[in-house]
Amino acid sequence: MPGVDSTSPDSIVAGPVDEALGPNLVVGGTFASDPPEEVMGDGVRVDGPDGRGAWRMTGPDDQGVSFRLEPTPGHGLLRISWRMIVPPVIVTFDEAVGGVQMRARLIDRHGASAVADQVVKPTQEMREVAVTLEDSGTGPYTLWIEATGYTNMIFLDDVEVRAITGEPGSAPSSSLPSKPSAGDDRLAPVPAPTGQETVEEWFTRQPFMTELAEQLPAGVTLEVFSAEMAGSDAHLAVEVRENHAAGSGFDPGEAPRWGIFQVSKDLKTIFYLSPVTNRPEPVEVFMAEGKLRVAALTRPGTGLPGAEGETELERWVRKQDWFRKLEGAIPEGITLRILPREDGFEGWTEFEIREHHSRESGFDPDAAPLVGLFEVSPTRDGIGWYDPVSTEWQPIEDFLASRGLSGTPQ
Repeated sequence: MPGVDSTSPDSIVAGPVDEALGPNLVVGGTFASDPPEEVMGDGVRVDGPDGRGAWRMTGPDDQGVSFRLEPTPGHGLLRISWRMIVPPVIVTFDEAVGGVQMRARLIDRHGASAVADQVVKPTQEMREVAVTLEDSGTGPYTLWIEATGYTNMIFLDDVEVRAITGEPGSAPSSSLPSKPSAGDDRLAPVPAPTGQETVEEWFTRQPFMTELAEQLPAGVTLEVFSAEMAGSDAHLAVEVRENHAAGSGFDPGEAPRWGIFQVSKDLKTIFYLSPVTNRPEPVEVFMAEGKLRVAALTRPGTGLPGAEGETELERWVRKQDWFRKLEGAIPEGITLRILPREDGFEGWTEFEIREHHSRESGFDPDAAPLVGLFEVSPTRDGIGWYDPVSTEWQPIEDFLASRGLSGTPQ
C-alpha cells in the first residue's frame, strides 16, 4: 500500500496503557450477535472457544477483516486493540517467529496506509493485543486486522480504536502521510485533461491503464465510460469494460466488466470501488486483479469457448469473471476441469472444479486435486461455493478470498 509501512517492535504497545482514552470509534467490533454489513473480509462470526461470540479466521491463507471508523479527532494518537484466542496445539506457525503474525492496518481516504505488527503466542484465554498509530487528519479511516503465518483457526473479539486524549506514553508505530501518496508513478493520476480531451480519454491514458492495455492479447481492448455518480456531487463514476474485436478469439458479444472507479470531479483522485469490500480501495488493488485477468486472457488455450464435447455449463463457467481470475492465478502446466454433478436443491446444478497436471508442470500428473465444489441456479443469476470449513454454501466472493484473489490489502 502507499504510505509508511513500519513494523518496528519498539513502537508496539502490548496490553493496557495508562493514557486517558476517548470513546470506541469502531463500527461493529464486537460479535455477541451478527456484525453489521460494514464488517467485511475473511472469516465468519461464530461462538468462540470461551462461549462468547467471536470472529473466526482460518489459515493457512492470509486473512483479514475490515471495520469502518467513526470520525477521529484528526490529530494525536489512536490506540487500536482487540482480544483474541490462538488455541494451543491445533494452531501451527513458524517456530522461528514464535506465534501468529497479526497486523493492524489503518487506511485513510487517499488509500495510504500505516501498519503496526504484533506476534501473538498461543493462548487458551482471550488476550488483549494493542498498538498505536498516528491520527494524521486524513480520515475517514478503514481499519484492517490481518493475520498471517499460521494454520487452523484463530478467534477475534472486542476490536476497538480510541483516541489517546492524555499525554502519549509511546511513539506511534507508523504514521500516514498528510497528503496523498502515489506509491509509484503507475498509480499517480496524470494531469487533468486540457482542450477537447474527454474524461474517458483522460482515464484511458492513466499509467495503470496503459500498463494493463499493453499486455492484452491482439483484438482485446479496454473501453471506458463515465457518468455522474449517484449520491455524490463531487465525484464521477468511471466504468472499465473489456472489448473483443471480431477475430480476436473471444466472444465479440461479451463485454466483461473490469471495474468501476470513483473519480473526483477535479480529476485529482481515483479509487477502485471493490465489489469484495464494497468500499473505495487504492488503484493498486485493481492492478492486482487486472494482472490476474491479463494472465487468464493470455494463457494458451483460452479464447472463444466451444471445444468439442464441452457442455453449456462448462462454456458458461469459463466465461465468468471469477473463473478467469482463478485461471489466471494457477501455475503453468495446470489447467482447470469443470465436472458437472447431480442437480441440487430446487433445480440448482452442482459442479466441481479440479486441477489437471501436465507432465511438464512439475506436479503429480496422476493427481486431480479438488479446487472447489459449486452450485449455480437454473437462471444462472446465482452461484455459491461450498466452504469445507463452515460446511455451508457461501458467496463466490468468499471463494475468491479463500484463494487470495479478492483484492484485500496485503
